[in-house]
Amino acid sequence: MPDTAPPDEAPTTVLPADTAEPAPTQEPVRPSGFGRRGVIVLVVLALLLASTIATGVLWLSGRGVEADRAAALDAARAAAVSLSSISADTADADVQRVLDSGTGEFGDLFRQNLGSYVQMVKDSQVGSTGEVTAAALSEADEDSAKALVAVRSEVRNSQSPDPQPRLYRMQMDLVKEGDRWLVATLTFAG
Repeated sequence: MPDTAPPDEAPTTVLPADTAEPAPTQEPVRPSGFGRRGVIVLVVLALLLASTIATGVLWLSGRGVEADRAAALDAARAAAVSLSSISADTADADVQRVLDSGTGEFGDLFRQNLGSYVQMVKDSQVGSTGEVTAAALSEADEDSAKALVAVRSEVRNSQSPDPQPRLYRMQMDLVKEGDRWLVATLTFAG
């Protein structure tokens, strides 16, 4: 009998399982991930983060430099006031304050003449009160600074009981020892 399949249906051939046609090849499935755009976004974010961190570090280090300069200038001011404020009644403590603010040549010179200086202040009944009228740093780095300080002082002693005004200009070299700024050298400018 002739094969009479309806015209709209095509004959199908059934092959045994061992002769089945291989499945068509497919492109490998990529695991879901960022893709190229995702990698670019990650790189941009990493660069922004690095830039933000670098900016923060520079800003903080700049603030540290400013704080160091301010501390050096404060130390110069305090040393100038200590040096120009002394009284016969408190000479030992006043001189100790000067010693505490000094190091190096300045500290050594003051230490060498300590006894005679205190005695002279007591014998002459010296009384002096100083105030800084202007101060500035001419140079500064992380462990040294140069300061210029103007001081106005009123001085009296046994021969001049009425306060006499005095003006001083001091140039100081400061060094940082630990976390303190100390006067290493001091000269009076004319």
